[in-house]
Amino acid sequence: MSNPAVLEKRLSLCLLSVILVTLCLLTGMNVLIDPFGVFGTSQLPQSSSSNERYLKIEHLLRNPESYDTIILGSSRSGMTNPEWVEAYLGRPTYNLSAFSAKPSDMTNLFNAAVGANQSIDTVVIGIDAMSFLIEPSSQDLSRRHHPVLGLQRTASYWLDYILAPSFLVSAEKVFSRNDPPVLFDYDKGVYELVHYDRQIRKDHKSYVADTFEGWKPVYANSEFNETEWLHLESLVKDLKDKGIWVIGFLQPVHHQWASRMGNILRETKARAIEIGFEDLSGLGSEDDLLWYEQRHYRSEIAHAVLENLFFLSMVEVLED
Repeated sequence: MSNPAVLEKRLSLCLLSVILVTLCLLTGMNVLIDPFGVFGTSQLPQSSSSNERYLKIEHLLRNPESYDTIILGSSRSGMTNPEWVEAYLGRPTYNLSAFSAKPSDMTNLFNAAVGANQSIDTVVIGIDAMSFLIEPSSQDLSRRHHPVLGLQRTASYWLDYILAPSFLVSAEKVFSRNDPPVLFDYDKGVYELVHYDRQIRKDHKSYVADTFEGWKPVYANSEFNETEWLHLESLVKDLKDKGIWVIGFLQPVHHQWASRMGNILRETKARAIEIGFEDLSGLGSEDDLLWYEQRHYRSEIAHAVLENLFFLSMVEVLED
């Protein structure tokens, strides 16, 4: 008969070996595949799991004093090419928008840009009504801010990425490497929804029918997120106190969202106007052909946003 103590010791050693091997595989995968893009060690293209909040600030740190205009917003602003803004303002511009960015994120991104030695004198801010829904806070590693802000101890920050349970996102990055659904350009701070573009080029009418017919909303009437609104008011006041030109607007809202967001959209529109933001929520709202899906508009609306925004802003400057 086997000695129970010896058997228990062998099982413990086997378990320890499995844990160590798993940790080695996990850390090796996180560094070599780099699913969140923070190590800069992978030869694979950036994926939808890449941490924009980190990568864009890294670009600014590598290019100090390169921009005096930045774009802040969520992913809706993320497809706005900064060269389009430069055509209106004649100033070097960087798109510092980020996935699901709320006003609190925009504040952190602006502060990080200043910490990256960018002399900002103009900020274009696009806000979403959905930013003022109360939602659980996210601990997603693809949305963690750059350590330059000091929000987390540096060692802890990197350890989280080294030990991240990222098997699924790593597999997605590997398998989509030859046909990525999203293309990123961190030299400009923009991305393209190339997967949707391919479907649209193939058959736009069928794409619209499949995307918009029978769609059900996620949100109805909800409590307004006062905390995020205070972040926005504080950010705008801080920018203006610094002598920075703030060009703010409420993002276009697809008609299916607009008809179902209830009090959140109405409240956001009223408050946005009060702080001097332009209400562009109805721009292109009814034309499904101008939208990728209910959240993201195509370049035709993006150009219309800028045309309206800068015309109205210039009128206000002349009136002042």
